[in-house]
Amino acid sequence: MLSAPANSLTDPTTWPWDTLIWIVAPIVAAIVRPLLHWLRDRRAESWPSTVGRIEAVSVDKASGWASHLLGTKAQVAEIAYSYRVAGKPWTGRYRKYFRKAGDASEFVRDLRGMTVTVQYDPAKSSSSTLLNSSVDSLLVGRPPLHSLQIYSGPTKDAVAIGPKEILLILIAAVAFAVLLRR
Repeated sequence: MLSAPANSLTDPTTWPWDTLIWIVAPIVAAIVRPLLHWLRDRRAESWPSTVGRIEAVSVDKASGWASHLLGTKAQVAEIAYSYRVAGKPWTGRYRKYFRKAGDASEFVRDLRGMTVTVQYDPAKSSSSTLLNSSVDSLLVGRPPLHSLQIYSGPTKDAVAIGPKEILLILIAAVAFAVLLRR
């Protein structure tokens, strides 16, 4: 009679601890990072605002957690902006992740040089953010890429992680933890 090996791949309770870390760490990172960004955006809604200017835009291949969650073709669009508080100049960056390069390029198209509403931390003027609503208002007023295209809002492949998505990720993490305990 054959017996199962002591370290069975089908039984997570027998896996070495370092294997569990490689499984759990990305799940925790996938939950924590979006949650921190969401919390900062909620807090920033009450910050004072000022007018800023988009200085540069770029699209790069996503790396790290984004490429694992969104796929190997994931792209990150970045907006570099400047703003002034009490006459002192500051800069900031806004990033948005996309599953496809074409969507990221379309997102940043024609944004350079535009003015944008910047929320800044009243206790630390160097800390700022662009609310999604501020960025979306730039996109709606922008002319279409081709005369036959009509822009109707952010692309469907844009990654928006809100409370519902965070809740689903947490439920999945708890379910995974329960499976590990069995």
